[in-house]
Amino acid sequence: MPSGLIPYSLARNPAQHADRVSTWMLLYGAIGSGIIWAGHLMLNFALVVHACYPGRIPLERADSGAGWAWPLILGLDFVTLLLIASVFLVAWRTWQRTGNESEGHHYHLMEKGEGRTRFLGIVGMAFSVMFFLITITDTITLAMVPICAW
Repeated sequence: MPSGLIPYSLARNPAQHADRVSTWMLLYGAIGSGIIWAGHLMLNFALVVHACYPGRIPLERADSGAGWAWPLILGLDFVTLLLIASVFLVAWRTWQRTGNESEGHHYHLMEKGEGRTRFLGIVGMAFSVMFFLITITDTITLAMVPICAW
């Protein structure tokens, strides 16, 4: 057997602390923010289309029958921000629980393929920050531009 290979029976589990977090916690932390943001985007689009295009001719202002759309969309933006923040906290907690899964710098761990659970926590935190910033940008845009502007 070549010197660099380890028999399977002697190999360590690359995610040694995976039992410290549940599968649902891993999934919610890793992909929850993207799913929440996508749902937010679809709901906002549906509400704006309903408010601005009730028939074949688009309205110039939503207040001519659907003035409820702007506060509802703004409220959905804030709920989305809270949910994405909860995803960040779950991903951070995953990272905290599995932070000492493997020793060494992350460059060395990538070569070995270890620390997978910890990696999912870091990825979840990064995605949460990204989608949080995107949603904040969307909220600021909503405050600056009327929803039926065309």
